[in-house]
Amino acid sequence: MRLTTNEKALIGAYMERASQAPQNEKIPLFCDHTLRYLNVELKRLQRSKFTINSITSSLSLLVRYAWQVRGLGPDVFSISHCTSDFIRDWLNYEITEHKISAATRNLRLSHLRCYVVFVAEFCFKACSIYLSLKQIPKMKVIQQEKTLLTEGNISSMLKAVINTEKGKRNVLILLILYECAIRVSELTALMVKDVINIDGKYRLNVMGKGKRQRYTPIKEETAEMLKAYLRVFHESSSPDTPLFYSIRKEKPVALTVKTVETIVNQAAELAREHDPTIPRRVHPHAFRRSKATALYQKGTPIEIVSSFIGHSSTETTKIYTTPSEEQLRKAMEKCGFPDEWKNAKANYTEDDLKKKIVACGLTP
Repeated sequence: MRLTTNEKALIGAYMERASQAPQNEKIPLFCDHTLRYLNVELKRLQRSKFTINSITSSLSLLVRYAWQVRGLGPDVFSISHCTSDFIRDWLNYEITEHKISAATRNLRLSHLRCYVVFVAEFCFKACSIYLSLKQIPKMKVIQQEKTLLTEGNISSMLKAVINTEKGKRNVLILLILYECAIRVSELTALMVKDVINIDGKYRLNVMGKGKRQRYTPIKEETAEMLKAYLRVFHESSSPDTPLFYSIRKEKPVALTVKTVETIVNQAAELAREHDPTIPRRVHPHAFRRSKATALYQKGTPIEIVSSFIGHSSTETTKIYTTPSEEQLRKAMEKCGFPDEWKNAKANYTEDDLKKKIVACGLTP
């Protein structure tokens, strides 16, 4: 078990304070501090709404497992139950019963560890629970090839949905996902007021991760479709109305991430009949990844790509920068051998070469 420098300092500080704590310190119930952690601490740390929802889901699943599988209700289940063996059983249960991936399993373990560290501020004995959880290794995640869509794939999907019931709206959703390379959570958060028109040039005011704001330009053709969409669907809307919405109880409500995922999947299924090159699984994030990759392969500097898609570091953007065959060919040409080397002849015999190889401890 390895602890980072920050973890060692944190636990050391807790242990020092724990030596001054009463020996009969009460172990809190697991749910005693969840409300404060989710509603106060995570917001203080400026975690996104998506991250908070993900953490809430992880902790809720553990409480549900303790109650329904282990018979420990919320009025009994405490931090002290979260031993290494107990949590291993829970994670294995999630894998077998809910078919979660290794990556999701690791994420839920990480969420629990962070919560236990927070609880340790109020109950020093939680430090030992944290050390127990550190003994649980993360599962190896097999990196799958990321889905990329060609511009031909995008075109096929647009043609496939244009004549469906909500085709005009869905086409615009697909276009913005690709052309603006925005995250699906950023798209669902857009409001009417986020469509900015300056001297006839349209752009979107996008709020990204970490509350980083960026303005994303929109192509003229897409801007024309957006203006038509606003005329039809937002003629009398207030600025705070969700840009893409569904009607619930006679009020416009922002589309959920799940709804956008369904729109994308349906478009892919319809288009696959005429374009079999469309991948079997298409996620909204594939549009963002494909746009970033296309920009890089066309020679756009990585710094500009990074700024366009809202990354705080070019290191993060590098996962999208798959070089094209043309880029590789040009790179090889730049590294060509000098002319005097091209016709050079070896000044040693094959036997000499074998001797050199053997001298290096290798087998010729």
